[in-house]
Amino acid sequence: MKEWLRLIPAIHEYQQDNRFKRIMKENQIDFAQLSIHLKKIIEDIRTSLLSQQWINSPPGTEDFNDEVFNQLEKYIKASYSPTLQRVVNATGTILHTNLGRSRLSDRAMDRVIDIAKNYSNLEYKL
Repeated sequence: MKEWLRLIPAIHEYQQDNRFKRIMKENQIDFAQLSIHLKKIIEDIRTSLLSQQWINSPPGTEDFNDEVFNQLEKYIKASYSPTLQRVVNATGTILHTNLGRSRLSDRAMDRVIDIAKNYSNLEYKL
């Protein structure tokens, strides 16, 4: 497996590939940032090769290069996908701090505003 490490193309060769440019454009990632991610993918593949856990095509083949770009795309999608998502606010049914908070009535908001304009005992029980 160590001899396979020599067959892995240099980073600059991947950077000149049209797939690298396409990923950069589609995901609006600058050259330097995408290069960092590419280096991480290559390093993970090297580790996998050295530990004899690599089960895909051997380096030096076009299938190997395809796999590098597939892994790079998956990594980019996972890293740059939005993480915020809509949730159902069921605090009236289940009170859980990670589900947000229930809406406040106008009367409660007026009271909060009135207290917030002045000093209060928020952190003290008087």
